[in-house]
Amino acid sequence: MPQSVEVSNVRPITGDRLVLQGVAQRSLQNGWRFDGVLVGCPLGARADFIVIRDAAGQLQMHLTNLGQSLVSYSVGQDSVSKAILMSDILLGKAGAACETGLERPLDSRVTQKSNDLGPETYGVRYKGGWTEIWTLRRCNREIEVEMMFSGDGDGGAYINVSEAGSRLK
Repeated sequence: MPQSVEVSNVRPITGDRLVLQGVAQRSLQNGWRFDGVLVGCPLGARADFIVIRDAAGQLQMHLTNLGQSLVSYSVGQDSVSKAILMSDILLGKAGAACETGLERPLDSRVTQKSNDLGPETYGVRYKGGWTEIWTLRRCNREIEVEMMFSGDGDGGAYINVSEAGSRLK
């Protein structure tokens, strides 16, 4: 367990689909994302967090993932089921299928960025692509799932999961 979190790179994510919808529906006031270093954890472990201010003005903080990811909050939510499905395929092929859900949060790392990758603007990327490896823990196994993202020009992303780039550890 971390002793504290060192916060850096706080930025608004008002352009994220889920935050924008909440603001439009008046159930949220705003949202922010920040990078955190988990103090007291091995090797200065890092994580991504979001903070949401609800309609009543209360702040809610959520750990979105351990490691580093470039996906927006809503694209990350859309991607989890695809990563779980690939882990089911790999576990099934290894004869290790089970009925458990995720045993721990996703751990992620960025492995590739395209030359035309655009900046994050209010929590989303409009152009370019990148690849991440998401590590899931399921059925007492670690599974690395290769996730490829490409900005769709509208704040979302096309999501492709690579079986060839994924593996059981």
